[in-house]
Amino acid sequence: MTKLLPEPNVKTPGSKSPSAGDTPRVGLKAPQVVGDEERNTILDTIRNCDREHAIPEGFRLPGLGSLNRYLSTYFCLFHHHLPFLHPASFCPVQSSPPLLLAILSIGALYAFDQDQAYMLHIGSKVLVNQFLQNKENFSSRKCPLWTMQSSLLNMIFASWSGDPKGLEWACSIKSLLANMVAGNRYELKLRQEARASTNPTRSEWIEDEGCRRTYYAVYIFFGLLTLTYNHTPAISFNEFEDLQLPSTEALWNLQVVDESVWLEQLSSSRSVTFMEAHDNLFQGESLRYSAFATRVMINALFLEVWYHKRSPEALQDVVTEYKLRLALETWEKSLDSCEPESFSVPLSAPHQGHHPLIFNARAMYRNARARLEVDLKSVQEALRYHDPYEVAAAMSHARDRVKRSSETIKVIQECYNCIETAVVHGIRWVARTSPTNWSVEHPLCGMDLMIILSLWLYRLEHDEESASQEEVDMYNKVRQLFRKDASEGHNSQLSSVVARLWGSTLDEVVVWGITRLMGESFKLHSQALVGYVDDPEASSDVSTPSMTSQGADEDSVY
Repeated sequence: MTKLLPEPNVKTPGSKSPSAGDTPRVGLKAPQVVGDEERNTILDTIRNCDREHAIPEGFRLPGLGSLNRYLSTYFCLFHHHLPFLHPASFCPVQSSPPLLLAILSIGALYAFDQDQAYMLHIGSKVLVNQFLQNKENFSSRKCPLWTMQSSLLNMIFASWSGDPKGLEWACSIKSLLANMVAGNRYELKLRQEARASTNPTRSEWIEDEGCRRTYYAVYIFFGLLTLTYNHTPAISFNEFEDLQLPSTEALWNLQVVDESVWLEQLSSSRSVTFMEAHDNLFQGESLRYSAFATRVMINALFLEVWYHKRSPEALQDVVTEYKLRLALETWEKSLDSCEPESFSVPLSAPHQGHHPLIFNARAMYRNARARLEVDLKSVQEALRYHDPYEVAAAMSHARDRVKRSSETIKVIQECYNCIETAVVHGIRWVARTSPTNWSVEHPLCGMDLMIILSLWLYRLEHDEESASQEEVDMYNKVRQLFRKDASEGHNSQLSSVVARLWGSTLDEVVVWGITRLMGESFKLHSQALVGYVDDPEASSDVSTPSMTSQGADEDSVY
């Protein structure tokens, strides 16, 4: 598995040594802990933060080699998918202990050191909780940025852990995090107004951009909670109306010594606010912005679709639906004019020359397109409780929600686009590579699409109504994609083959426990599609790698 990981301190094409001292350099070098002395300093800082001695007795700070491995896996594998930290200025020794432990916990997940990951996660949660509880006259405006960043990473860890108690805990602090974002954003606004027309210094800009990126990272994560579990969004896009969208990754990771060179780079970059981009999309006008901004805007459009489909007037509101379709089409066309990211990312994924944020954004775009036609609310609600049999049953019961129409054919094309990537690159390659190199967003966004595809194929295979030529063509297109697997499979039903293969891509290698739950659910769904459901008693080992799997239920960290 170590072959899947890029070398620590990867040098990208844009980070070659410049011939002149003022030449901008772009690249990523994972922050590291230098020597045992720095490790001991980190340990002392953690102890000083834990004034109540609430961290469990079994807590052990990993050795120097493991610390640096976890930092490398976080910054080389996870960071690119949600780049709100500033790698060039991040110093492990000077970092807030709760944030450092949260980073290390996710790094440990990507290094497949699960026990260490959970212990680091618990340590971070305990320290954040102590800080918030002991802070007199708590004000969301005065909360340091690290409290938001630590809470976000801990919520990400818990929500995708595969443990329903983790999800319950994450939901319990969702409003707190949203409140911190609102207060901190207001402080940012006051800082910028006080600066008036004066350009920020590089350190001021890094501070401001780090705040903006953190707010948007929270917004994106909350969007994924809505997508996966049908949770009501905790942050409205109105919160960001006049907030600038994130800069390019090249500018964010730029390394310069000369302040004048920095100001020149800043002046040449475009600055677009959230509302400007939002209005342009709904007017059918493309706008040039960064890869991170592209990811933010498809999150906004997805949530608009969600709100529309949850509205009692949705069936009659054809005007809003037309506007949403226009905005989604405009967003897709805008990808061609997206800022070219000169910042190279060393990941094994079919990015097609684009930043991983674009690859991830496309996954959510496909999901948003599908949601305009098919509502799988019952499946999303079943996912909250993490029982693969309940999830599989909800999948099968959603059959009548997949209509046979020309509009559905367009959705099936998006489903095809989703799974084609996996098949073309090889199901086994994707199963072994994607958990570490792709974002968890892909299985989350792809779940609806694969359910829709399998149920649509099932209907064509079993409905008495004869298939139209358009449906026959699409069915054969999918069959051609799976011709080898369909011929070697246990049955000839393409619907079942698709569900089984998708399940096998999700649970072969597991970083996030939620993917094992999804994989098991799809395999059970595959069996149901051929009229056979396994005996629950015969499959008692389907639990996800969760907090509860580490011991008895009463020992759950939640």
